Amino acid sequence: MSKEKTKNQRYQQLVLVIFASILLLLTIFGAITYAINNNNDRNRYLTERKQGVNEATITEEEAVQIAINRVDGTVKEVEFKYKNDVLVYKVEIERQSEEHKLYIDAQSGEIVAYKRDDD
Repeated sequence: MSKEKTKNQRYQQLVLVIFASILLLLTIFGAITYAINNNNDRNRYLTERKQGVNEATITEEEAVQIAINRVDGTVKEVEFKYKNDVLVYKVEIERQSEEHKLYIDAQSGEIVAYKRDDD
């Protein structure tokens, strides 16, 4: 009976090792897949940004100047992105205790949106 019990224990250990190995392989595969997808998203973002920069007719500096002409303050951040399918420069300006967000059309230079947040 003890030999049979030992065989069962070995069999259970073998099954457990195989199961753990399969879980480890699935985890590794999932991590690799995530890394590949994340890299593809980053490459897609960089490609779209490069294409967008080529489509812009005003520069980032011009967009900042347009925003400062509207709201005199300290520029905190400039972001180049799409907003409602329009290529814009998002310019964040801080003045006193207010944060102003201006969205400048990258082709026309028009302010297409404006938000003010009070602290």
